[in-house]
Amino acid sequence: MCSRTALLFLALLSAPPACHGLGLASRPGASPSKQPAGLMATIGPESVTQAVRGSPRFQRVAKFLLAKQAEILEAVEREDGSGRDFARDPWTRPEDGSFGVTTCLEEGDLVEKGAASVSIVHGELTEDRARSMSGRRGEPYKAGQRYSACALSLVFHSRSPLVPTFRADVRYFEVGGALGGALGEGPCSGWFGGGADLTPYYLFDEDCAAFHGAYKRVCDAHERPLLGSIPKESDSALYRDLKRACDGYFLIPARGEVRGVGGLFFDDLTGLKGNDAEGG
Repeated sequence: MCSRTALLFLALLSAPPACHGLGLASRPGASPSKQPAGLMATIGPESVTQAVRGSPRFQRVAKFLLAKQAEILEAVEREDGSGRDFARDPWTRPEDGSFGVTTCLEEGDLVEKGAASVSIVHGELTEDRARSMSGRRGEPYKAGQRYSACALSLVFHSRSPLVPTFRADVRYFEVGGALGGALGEGPCSGWFGGGADLTPYYLFDEDCAAFHGAYKRVCDAHERPLLGSIPKESDSALYRDLKRACDGYFLIPARGEVRGVGGLFFDDLTGLKGNDAEGG
């Protein structure tokens, strides 16, 4: 497997995708020396069952992201072939139960520098954040409401300029119904955000086609339950809309073009029809 194809394979491993600039991988006040039992040695849902807090849905999403992180780290180390492992830096914030695993691989044979990091954080909405969210989502959020957020963030820079840079992340944000109530207490609302994009240094049409084709197949598979429509032979509405959102997000106005070859971008996605924040 050539290096271009290998990294593209790793990029496709992460589907379904997700977004940029969440900033949850490193938190002020986090203590790398204090981690949930087993988290340093094993990254996955079995090792953090007792550590993940929140609603049933939040716990499922957080454990899924931890399992996906472990899968991606193992695959990247295997495909890199240098024998180098990701440095894994677990951290916790004991006062509110937040924790995560920040990772980095450097100077590999395939990956010059790459990361696949997970953060699971809890806190209370500030007045500014509550006001911003209320305006954007049209729901009456208030300062002091408890929130939980979990995210998986990926970035892979290749050693060879023939291999594109890949960035992605997915996040889930949930707000509890009780002011200052316990995590998972009372009704709550939650939504997903995310995206993925590819930035080639040398353009290979087959890489772009494979990248967008893989994500279009993911969108087609889930379009009907998400949008209530049936995927068409041509562009599906879901893939088309998420691709347009990504192109708009990465538009460079001075050049009138987008960065790289685009990808997908989404936010405020509540989930499949019929699945609420508690049970879906």
